[in-house]
Amino acid sequence: NFNESVGASAQLTVTLDTGAIVVLTHASAGNTLSGTYTVGSSDSSSDLTVSSYSISSPVEDTAGNLMTSTAVPVVASKIAGAKALVIDTTSPLLSSVSTSAVTGNSANLNFTSNESGTYYYLVYAASDTAPSAATIVAQGAAVSKGTLTHTTVAKTVAASGLSASTQYVAYLVVKDSAGNFSTVSNTSFTTTIAVPNAPVLQAASDSGS
Repeated sequence: NFNESVGASAQLTVTLDTGAIVVLTHASAGNTLSGTYTVGSSDSSSDLTVSSYSISSPVEDTAGNLMTSTAVPVVASKIAGAKALVIDTTSPLLSSVSTSAVTGNSANLNFTSNESGTYYYLVYAASDTAPSAATIVAQGAAVSKGTLTHTTVAKTVAASGLSASTQYVAYLVVKDSAGNFSTVSNTSFTTTIAVPNAPVLQAASDSGS
């Protein structure tokens, strides 16, 4: 915003800290210019702000005085001072995806994410077609499934309801706080053989003569 009305032909070219360039214009005389910033696929900023700007068409008030300064306003008058806008287009990365403590009916799923957020997993029989990321996030039908928030600390999740001596594949995806999804990771495992229960003596009798 300007402190007074400027002509309809006024135009500024703004460079944001993401490297993007936005042209600010208005259709009629007034003290506000506006423009549209479309976030690029590789843009990133912890708090979006203006790096610099230039006058691309004369900015003139009603008395004919021209704006000449291109000094960036103080923090309180910039985007960053008005509102914290985080630009994050980077997908989180999953690593160390594995299984452990496999039994006849359960297994632990282990993973680490480089960003905090929400994890989603589905366990399918090994012979089933792999699910899409959308199916995993929607928590569609599966042998075992789950979702919960997580941090960047190594995570272990217990999957239950499995059948003994069966091959399975666990599919996992995570979403960060900006809504970016990781690629789908998976890990295969086979549950253990069911161990028969040992016989237990329940009652005894003496039928001797």
